[in-house]
Amino acid sequence: MLMKVKPVNFDKYIGNQGVKINCIGIFQQYIMELLMFIFPELGRMVIVGLMILIPICLIYKKAGFHPAWGLLVFLPGLGLLLIFLQLALLPWPNAKNDEAEL
Repeated sequence: MLMKVKPVNFDKYIGNQGVKINCIGIFQQYIMELLMFIFPELGRMVIVGLMILIPICLIYKKAGFHPAWGLLVFLPGLGLLLIFLQLALLPWPNAKNDEAEL
């Protein structure tokens, strides 16, 4: 069974200077800080990756490539370089051919 914990008022110990310490708040803050340090890099990587992945997939789709190529974003270091090289150097399937219009 869980015990109810009351916030502790330390005014009588520190001379009633208006400083109150809430032990429950300190515990909650400790837990939140602990959780923030468990997976910070993984969380940041996923958020930034998704912020890049969605526009890259839309660009691939409009260019005529399969949008799954956008998953190269998650390759550390080389992913974005490979995406930019592929989009810059390969002919796009949806590109209009000037000779066909003549």
